Amino acid sequence: MLPLLFAGWQAVSECSYVSESPVEVEVVRVLATEPASMTLWPPDQWNTVDLTTVDVPADAKVAMLGGLIKITHGAQPELGQMQVWFRRPGGQANPARLDVGYVWQIMADNVSAPQTNNVRHPVGTTVPLTDGKFEFWWWRQPPGVAGGIWPEWSSYSIRMRVLGWCR
Repeated sequence: MLPLLFAGWQAVSECSYVSESPVEVEVVRVLATEPASMTLWPPDQWNTVDLTTVDVPADAKVAMLGGLIKITHGAQPELGQMQVWFRRPGGQANPARLDVGYVWQIMADNVSAPQTNNVRHPVGTTVPLTDGKFEFWWWRQPPGVAGGIWPEWSSYSIRMRVLGWCR
């Protein structure tokens, strides 16, 4: 076995992955236009995702995630942006440090033609797990100066699916 080069790395002995595409095991779906998803996965705080509910074993050390993040620009000229951070439950990742830690980012910055500036970005990452769980924090450019909603201001969407896991 090769020596681990960095402190904190863990070896794994078994991995499982989705062998048929386009099989999707969706675990998070945030739509800023749907109040129920905003209540389930609110922005600006750590949200815990339990992968054992989709048959990832509790002793898994990491999970591979894929997904799509999207901004649907509204009628108002504004900078639309969103960032998503990941960590193991209780980990040290800190969204206040914008220079490190976030894994997913998207921007819709063509403010001169807002309604034609819709952005979709496929994303993926590997997240550390504790008891089959991870946490994510998401932030978006505040929608409108008065907290307006789409179609006047930008709308935001996050979809996460499990692609595999290792233990």
